[in-house]
Amino acid sequence: MSRRLLAMFLAIIAFATCFAADALAANFRLAELGRSDGLHNGSTDVQGTFGGSLLRRALTSNMADDGVIICNVYLEGRIDPGDANRLRSIVQTWRQTRKLDSLRLCLNSPGGSYNEGLLISRLLMDESIGTAVEANAVCASACALIFMAGSASWKGQLNRFLNVNGLVAFHAPYLDPSKMVGQTYSAADVAASAYLGLQAVNQLIKLGKDRVPHFFDTDLLSEMLDRGPDEVFAIDTVIKAIRYRVALYGAMAPPISAETLVNACVNYFYSGSLQLTIHELNRVKATKFERFPQGLRAQLDVAPGGGSCVIDLVTNGDRVSQWIFHETYLGNRTFAGPTGIILAYWYLFPGVTPIANVPRPER
Repeated sequence: MSRRLLAMFLAIIAFATCFAADALAANFRLAELGRSDGLHNGSTDVQGTFGGSLLRRALTSNMADDGVIICNVYLEGRIDPGDANRLRSIVQTWRQTRKLDSLRLCLNSPGGSYNEGLLISRLLMDESIGTAVEANAVCASACALIFMAGSASWKGQLNRFLNVNGLVAFHAPYLDPSKMVGQTYSAADVAASAYLGLQAVNQLIKLGKDRVPHFFDTDLLSEMLDRGPDEVFAIDTVIKAIRYRVALYGAMAPPISAETLVNACVNYFYSGSLQLTIHELNRVKATKFERFPQGLRAQLDVAPGGGSCVIDLVTNGDRVSQWIFHETYLGNRTFAGPTGIILAYWYLFPGVTPIANVPRPER
């Protein structure tokens, strides 16, 4: 396949949406290079208070955020060829000073070059750079690929945070007709471009294979490829954030109750796809609750195959300091065992909850 054809294809493949009508070329802006937030993966403890009967009184919670997101570098505007090299220069300068253990790239871009988005994504994985989309920022198309590449400094660890007032949206790459005006291509060129299109998608699939295995879920890839230039697939519900491993921030946890603990089990085991009838929900809410010296244990019968999930609420006085999720019943009375998973607070919401409706501290 000729280099001319490859260059032609990469020049005309676009990844910008309706968000990009008047977008300016990307601008890299340095922010706080002297501080790091140290956040990763989105898991957080849930704080709260409780009292009275285990079943009559719900556990109420106050704000349980992930901490302050610190943007070390901003990428703003349309993504164009050469942007990966510009960012690489910034990273190399930072590597020479070694003031921080990690960097975070904050994104506000309507998209642009698909190929450049992949190059920047590879750079973030290689350098273990985290990503974030702040409040009122939009990260679409090629920018969304970059966002998903947010990585921590150990293999396979995700590091990508979406503010509940921000937007991440995907759609399939496409050929921009405006860049083909006046050009003549042979039948062989057209046929070969179809192959290159498949290779472009294959590059995305292979990108995280040896770097960050959960970089891009195959279901997300399918959703993305279903969207044309004027359509988007947005991370706009709690269950999409859970399913595609996107950490949320800037929100408040819901009250901890039998209902919200059921939500956590259902969201974990079924990615929100399980729909419980009122009778089933009442049965689940009536399952086992126990007190231990360390706190409260809820055993809920919603796991696959009729099994149970167990959630331990670790308390300090009348405060819930942690909640720890167990995939199966432990088989003994051990509390908060080493097999526990500290789930993020958004697991407590029904999966269908729009992210726009998740409570904010200012409300």
